[in-house]
Amino acid sequence: MLLIVSCQKKKETTNTYKNKVIVVLNNLDSLNLKDTDKEKTLDTLSQFVLTHNNDSINRNLLFDVANKYFDINKPDKYFEIASKINQLATSQNDSSQIAKSFSYIGYYYNINSKLDSAFKYYLKAEKIYKALRDRINYGKSKMFKAEIYYDTGNFVESEIEIVNALKELNKTNDTKSIFNCYLTMALSLKEMNNYSKSLEYLDLALSQINILERKKEP
Repeated sequence: MLLIVSCQKKKETTNTYKNKVIVVLNNLDSLNLKDTDKEKTLDTLSQFVLTHNNDSINRNLLFDVANKYFDINKPDKYFEIASKINQLATSQNDSSQIAKSFSYIGYYYNINSKLDSAFKYYLKAEKIYKALRDRINYGKSKMFKAEIYYDTGNFVESEIEIVNALKELNKTNDTKSIFNCYLTMALSLKEMNNYSKSLEYLDLALSQINILERKKEP
């Protein structure tokens, strides 16, 4: 797997090296490697990509590397790469990738139960996605905030955020996010003793499961 290093020893076209990185990332899970070896490969890949131009394609490759770090339970390295992407995207004024990196950073704080920090970064992402008129990611940012409100016992605020999230997401085909919204709404309403409404949203959530199964989405 570390043959990627050899790429540094010769001149290659931009597409050639990027294709090599993509091939390694796509095959990482299918290879019989220990997680420690996968981590070393990802370390090499990330450093390799960082030696090339700071463009949107390379930053997308870094997002893929970050995801792989997360898959092998290396959240701190996931966070390091996300933070690096944020710096790179900021230097190029790439609003979409700045927002995406904010979402990644927010998720890192969320899984580490640093909910104030998670909320702050989700809010940063939300503001950019709103300006970009990116309906799906704007709605998802509101959904993430609603989930934090729920986790911290702010059920009214969670309900409000879910309503706003659904205004956006119901105009999209993002079934999984719509399911998560309905489920969070059902849970929030239950905590507020609004059992009948809670059951209505639970039914809506279940209907989304049927759609997901038809689409064969995980």
